[in-house]
Amino acid sequence: MKKERIKEILTEIKKVVSDKQRKSIIKILYELFSYFIINKDLPKYYSKHMLHRKDAKNYLDYYIGKKEFYNIRHLVMDGERELITILENKVLFHCHFKKSKLRLPTHLGYNLGKTFFSEEGNRSIHNYDSFSCLMRDLILKTGTSSIFIKPIAGRRGEDCFKIDNDLLNSDRVEEIYNKISSKKYLFQETIIQHPLISGIYPYSVNSLRIHTCIYMDGKIDVISMFMKFGYNRDYVESGSKGTIYISVDMNTGSLGPFARKNFDWGGDIFIHHPDNGVKFSGFIVPHFEAAKDMAKAAAAFLLPYRLVGWDIAITEEGPILLEGNHDFGFWGAQISDGGYKKNKIFKAFYEELVNSSEGSI
Repeated sequence: MKKERIKEILTEIKKVVSDKQRKSIIKILYELFSYFIINKDLPKYYSKHMLHRKDAKNYLDYYIGKKEFYNIRHLVMDGERELITILENKVLFHCHFKKSKLRLPTHLGYNLGKTFFSEEGNRSIHNYDSFSCLMRDLILKTGTSSIFIKPIAGRRGEDCFKIDNDLLNSDRVEEIYNKISSKKYLFQETIIQHPLISGIYPYSVNSLRIHTCIYMDGKIDVISMFMKFGYNRDYVESGSKGTIYISVDMNTGSLGPFARKNFDWGGDIFIHHPDNGVKFSGFIVPHFEAAKDMAKAAAAFLLPYRLVGWDIAITEEGPILLEGNHDFGFWGAQISDGGYKKNKIFKAFYEELVNSSEGSI
């Protein structure tokens, strides 16, 4: 076993042992051993799903095995890896899905290093003055208060920027320019989310994560959904920034009783949003039925790729498709749903996935 892996395991053990909400060590060891005996698989992602905590009574309802994760992640990709590029590259994603007639954020262009490309033509951003000028022109052109910029191949909300005129007049412009001009970014008009959602958290666009699967016969189903909210006045909601997430009832669109952070960020539980005290329970997500329909339509437009987590924002006019994720945060999905082994839709999809794989050997 590599030293890095040993260090990772030891760090995980230390986090579990020091967690004040954990079960007894004997109980944890019993559950780990029981899972191994029942499933004949190493329960590698037990703590990721916070199943070591006292409130987790149904650890056997979760897919947490190493072999299970291999099947879920890799068998879906088998033969369809070229489609993953569409999900990973935000420019390709926009180019592909603009043909679908699904509502997308307004695309303003993209840069490759110090050249900005748009429908109006190429434009040099050779220094931060030319970059600032471009930003002011884009803000003026769109009539919005800001521009949102994210890495073309970025993940988890890292290195994203929301630029407005106040920021352009600050000392941060050169620092931001140096980062953007050395990489590849997508430029979009900032989305104005539904005011009811802004009432919970106004600083970021808070999106639904809707998970879809496609069966062998082409039928598309929604497996589960949760909602992500920004935190600590950050303008990006992302698991890598300690985003909080909460289950959404697929029949009513109502938020669950409490939100969580991932265990990597402490695993805190919130009945109210920690920034402003707004209660989650009872809030009904606007346009949630239209958002589910959008996720299914997006899935159909990416056939034959079969398992995607779609990020969809909600505005007053309805849902807007942000992106799709082939690696869709399985722990958050299972935690919010209470374990995918008791989710009839996913269970049927997974069994079909495994059987079709075995039949092709």
